[in-house]
Amino acid sequence: GAHWVDDKQPGKYEILEEIGSGGMGVVYRARHVTLNRVAAVKAIRERYAASDRHLERFKREAAVCSKLSHPNVIKLFDYGEENGVCFYAMEYIDAETLKEKLTKRSPQSAKFILHVARHLARALSYIHKENVLHRDIKPANIMVGEDQHITLMDFGLVKAFELDGLTQAGKAIGTPRYMSPEMLKAEDTDGRSDIFQMGIVLYEMATGKPPFKGKDVYSIAAKLLSKKPKSPSRLNPRLGIWLDTLIMNCLEKDKEVRYQSADEVLADIDKCEKRLPIKRLGDE
Repeated sequence: GAHWVDDKQPGKYEILEEIGSGGMGVVYRARHVTLNRVAAVKAIRERYAASDRHLERFKREAAVCSKLSHPNVIKLFDYGEENGVCFYAMEYIDAETLKEKLTKRSPQSAKFILHVARHLARALSYIHKENVLHRDIKPANIMVGEDQHITLMDFGLVKAFELDGLTQAGKAIGTPRYMSPEMLKAEDTDGRSDIFQMGIVLYEMATGKPPFKGKDVYSIAAKLLSKKPKSPSRLNPRLGIWLDTLIMNCLEKDKEVRYQSADEVLADIDKCEKRLPIKRLGDE
């Protein structure tokens, strides 16, 4: 049967099935016993929650995320610690991830890329005004509903356990495939880092390939810090120059040159939809 991390049973949730697992923890479809509602419950492996500092940070981040309410942002409605296991529960969405969608069909149409860009930028505009960073934007964390409803999920809550280690050791943990240059260099990150990550997702949707490829973590990281990716329209001529500019503006390595806010991205998305020229930020 189903198990809680390291076979400890959660009291108020009945585990229905395991729906995913990663290095940090396991995600279950579960039922809240008293409320009788289905939730996606993410349990974080004990070794990551070992220190009080990490636990405090996790609870602080979860408290902030549980206050978020936006149509394009997953609802977090419970968090805590049971039998030494840290967990948080969010609404369960029965939909496919953008990652699953991309494995079936790639590249995506310009219309759909703009649709995803608009709703992601709306989500980012909202969370950044609430002083929340996502820090983990990638196709696996974007849900696409039946009516193409876009939901951004899996906030960097779990990153609360990673980032301290990341800055102390001065080296990045995890894959650089969806990291911003600031994250790789272990510098302070802000909303512009989320915008860079969004640019990587849009690039992949537009071309079917990541903007920075390499045979291992180090070669990808080196390219991310120094090489400019090919314009998406060179790999996919059907794209249109305006979408090219939007994506490349998100991917500016220097965060001072990049879009400074999600609202700036939204303004350019409006122009893209009207086929109006948008400004190439790197040309200053």
